[in-house]
Amino acid sequence: MLNKKATYTVTASDLTQDGDGVARIEELVVFVPGLLPQEKAQIRLKKIKKNYALGELVEIIERSPFRTEPPCFHFADCGGCDIQHLAYSAQLDVKRNLVAQTLSRIGGLDGVEVNPVMGMDNPFRYRTKIQFQVSGHELGFYAKKSKRFIKIKECLLIPGDMNELKNHIEKFLKDHNLQASRVVIKKSMKHANFMVLLHGKVPRSSVMKRMKDACQELPKVTSLIWIDSEEHKYYHLSGDDYIEEEILGFTFRISPLAFVQVNHHQMQALYAYILNKAALTEEDQVLDLYCGMGSITCHIAKHAGEVIGIEVVHSAIRDAELNAKLNQIDNARFLLGKVEELLPEKLPQNFKPDVIFLDPPRSGVDEEALVAIMEANPREILYVSCNPGTLARDLKILTADGTYQVQEVQPFDMFTQSMHVETVVLLEWK
Repeated sequence: MLNKKATYTVTASDLTQDGDGVARIEELVVFVPGLLPQEKAQIRLKKIKKNYALGELVEIIERSPFRTEPPCFHFADCGGCDIQHLAYSAQLDVKRNLVAQTLSRIGGLDGVEVNPVMGMDNPFRYRTKIQFQVSGHELGFYAKKSKRFIKIKECLLIPGDMNELKNHIEKFLKDHNLQASRVVIKKSMKHANFMVLLHGKVPRSSVMKRMKDACQELPKVTSLIWIDSEEHKYYHLSGDDYIEEEILGFTFRISPLAFVQVNHHQMQALYAYILNKAALTEEDQVLDLYCGMGSITCHIAKHAGEVIGIEVVHSAIRDAELNAKLNQIDNARFLLGKVEELLPEKLPQNFKPDVIFLDPPRSGVDEEALVAIMEANPREILYVSCNPGTLARDLKILTADGTYQVQEVQPFDMFTQSMHVETVVLLEWK
């Protein structure tokens, strides 16, 4: 009988998607935060469930050769990073294995080769968007798997000027006695300026009016927005209501609610990869599903004959239409609605997609939409995913009858120091 008072010696075999070590005591799986694969350690059990247990590290007996000293002062407490204590080369190997194991276990794709993860020369200071929690007027993050607030002196995932801006925002909140629950900072790499989003209950109108020239108080901030956390609306306080970004030579306006990848360098590498793999021609008709603000759509349109982007978020469709116009794209149009409801009946009768791109949310693609995608009979499908689990589930459906086969799986390290991984899969009609 296992008990919480005793210590146990275990050896970790793997990592969970949260970065916890996976070990066993007899037949029971034990998850141990801080323990790395190949490490032998003494642990104590904190929770004992029917099918698993949660342990805490007491002492490492045999260290992994890939264990490294985390450079961040906050790593032990902050929940923002999972694997700073793992050497970067090993991080990439772990993510490659995670994708391969998930495709095999959930998708049944045992024979599929997963390419080495495309990593970064410098796996720090890469984020162009960061979300801080607010306690009083201080900015920080929650501790891992809790709501315990951790005040952050410096985050090593964001550039130095974003850290400096964080300090200015704290003073700004205090000076104006603003009660925000969250603060989001977005950086434009093109202009090195910022959008700041303050989340919370909307202040009195007198306070809002006082914010008219507030951007002057915050260095390099050209857009200050208040997000109503109750009604999910935003109020333009000061400066512009957008920032601009350049992606592979195209300029995009990023509105307050627009989604854009947080790793600018890796986003451009991913876009270049999928455009190269698609090998588009000027005669091709292309669907871009879950198109967001149209950043991929505009790039596709440059190489294809006609493109239709589909998105369920109304503000994203407005952004996409604006960005197409801004980049002088005249062969792309956008449809508002759910993919599963628009395909194929709502497409123009003369539109038969040769290639389909899809970049869905973490929840993946609705099964009805997957069936409609296969019935459209494109020669290629390029699936961009931020969740290996839902990717594997969807690929199982797409490849079930043998019409489509997985040709290439390319992971990208979009979120270094965490267990998250972005993956691109190329499927071809057999």
